[in-house]
Amino acid sequence: MGHPGLLEIVQQNEVMRFGSVFAKLVFRCYGGVTAYLNNFPALDDAQAPHRPMRLPAPEVHVPMVGDKALGLTRYKGGTLGPVILAPGFGVTAASYAMDTTDENLAEFLVARGYDVWLFDYRGSPALDASRQPFTIDDIAREDWPAAIEMVRDNTGAADVQIIAHCFASTSVLMGLLAGMKGVRSVVSSQTSLHPISGWFNYAKADSHLANLLVQGVPKAMRGLVDGIGLPPALGDIVKYGMKTVDMVSIVDPSAEGYMAAKTLDALLWPVPFPGEIPCYNPVCHRVFGVFGPSFAHDQLNEATHNALGRVFGKISTEPFLQLAEILRWGKAVDAGGADTYMNTPENIDIPIDFVAGGKNRIFLPETTLRTLHWLRATHKDAPKNMFTRVVFEEYAHMDIFIGKNAHHEVFPYLLDRLRARDGGVQA
Repeated sequence: MGHPGLLEIVQQNEVMRFGSVFAKLVFRCYGGVTAYLNNFPALDDAQAPHRPMRLPAPEVHVPMVGDKALGLTRYKGGTLGPVILAPGFGVTAASYAMDTTDENLAEFLVARGYDVWLFDYRGSPALDASRQPFTIDDIAREDWPAAIEMVRDNTGAADVQIIAHCFASTSVLMGLLAGMKGVRSVVSSQTSLHPISGWFNYAKADSHLANLLVQGVPKAMRGLVDGIGLPPALGDIVKYGMKTVDMVSIVDPSAEGYMAAKTLDALLWPVPFPGEIPCYNPVCHRVFGVFGPSFAHDQLNEATHNALGRVFGKISTEPFLQLAEILRWGKAVDAGGADTYMNTPENIDIPIDFVAGGKNRIFLPETTLRTLHWLRATHKDAPKNMFTRVVFEEYAHMDIFIGKNAHHEVFPYLLDRLRARDGGVQA
C-alpha cells in the first residue's frame, strides 16, 4: 500500500477537524457542570469583534469623597441635560455603553442631544473604593452629592436629571430624603424606598446570611468547621467570612486563586434559574446566587450574555448588612436599622418616574408601586403626574437597560420622561 496522496491527507484532516469541532459543541451543550466550569462565554467574549461606538470621546472626571475616588465618564452630546446614569450594585456604569447591542442607552441619549454622565459610585467594581467597607448611607449622603456637584460645576447647569437603577435608585431617593439638592427629576428603576424581594433573598436576610458572609462563623465554631473537612479555601470563607465578593470567575488556570474560584463556581452551579433553560455562564450563577435573577435570559442576545464579565466585578460585602436590614424592615433604613430617612417625605420635591420589570424576581414590581403610593399619600397637594410609574411586562431587572430590544421597547419611554421633566412637572 502506497503513502496517502495530498488529497487524502486534506480529507483526513478535515474529518478530524470537523470531529473536534463537533465534539466541543456537544461538550458545551451537554457537558453540564464540567462544561460550565470551562467558562466558555468568557472565552468567546475575549475573541468577539467590537463594533464602533457611536459616542464622542469620553471625558473622565474623578469626584473625591475624602480619600475615596469615584468615577464620572462624560459623553457630551448636545445642549440637553445633563443626565446622570447610575447602575446597580456590583455593576460598572460602562453597562450603559456596551457594544454588544444595536444601540446602548448612552448612544441613544447622546444621539438625541443629551449631555450624558456615567456614574461609578462605591458600589461599582470599576473603583478601588468598592472593595473597601462602605454603607448605602455613604452612597446616599456622600457619593451622590459629590457627583451632582461635579456635574453642575462642569456644565454650569442649575440641576441634573438622573436615571438610576437598583440600589443606585434607592440610594438617590435616600439622598433626596436626607436633603440633597441640585436634582431636577429622577427615573427610578426597579428598586425604590420599599424593596419587596423574592423568597430567596428573604431567606438570606432572615437567616442573617450577610453576617456570615462578612464575618464568618462565631470564633467558638471554627474548630467544628475544621472537622468537616472542607476544601481549605472554602473552609477559610466559612470561618472568617469574605471582605469582598467577586461576580466574575477566573479563567486563566495559572492565575492565583483559580482553584478557589472553581470551587465556588461548582458550589453555585445548582443556583435556581426559575423557568429558564440551563445557563453555562459562571457570572450569571454568581450574580443570581448573590442578588437573585438579575435578568431574563431571553431578553439578552448571546454577545451581551457572554460579555457580562466586562461589567460585573468585585465589591465589598459590608453593604450587604444594610441591604439585609432594609429587606427585613421593608423600607429604607440606615446601616444601624434606624428609621432616619422616611420621616422627611417633604424633602422629595421633584418629579419621580418609576419603571419596573413585570418579570422582576429580585425586587418585585410592587416595590415601585408602594413607593409611588407613599409619595402620593405624603404629597396630597402635588399634581398626580409628579410621580408616575410604568411596568415593562416582558422584562425582569437589569435587562431593561441591556436587553437586545431595549432600544426599541424601553429607551423611548425613558427619553419621554426626560423630555417631560425638562421644564418641570408636565403632562
